[in-house]
Amino acid sequence: PTKSPNSSPATSIITGGTVSFANINSSSLNQEELKTALSKEIEEQGCPQNIEYRSCECNILSINDEPNRLRRLSRKLQTSLLVAYELVIEAICSTSDCSDAQEVANQIYKQVTDDLRDAIQDGTI
Repeated sequence: PTKSPNSSPATSIITGGTVSFANINSSSLNQEELKTALSKEIEEQGCPQNIEYRSCECNILSINDEPNRLRRLSRKLQTSLLVAYELVIEAICSTSDCSDAQEVANQIYKQVTDDLRDAIQDGTI
């Protein structure tokens, strides 16, 4: 998601992790649709809610540790999926010279990590 353009200085923050899904029969899943749906869900849950940002994008890095062979997964019967992702956020600094970049990055990292952990634990993701 992208918020409205802002000429304030910004800093890029990259955070990532893995999400595990149990009892999945991936033989019936289109992997490109799965990647798109997972990216959207992680963006919805992980992009900052209380911090101003220019953009926030999720990239699915791998599914079951197979980054370049996602199409082959559809031929396998899987009982679980392990999804590795990164969330790339361009956050707005609150100072004109972006001297608070580390503070902003720390605040966003904590919020994103907490929000995603909560979403995973309560079954939202």
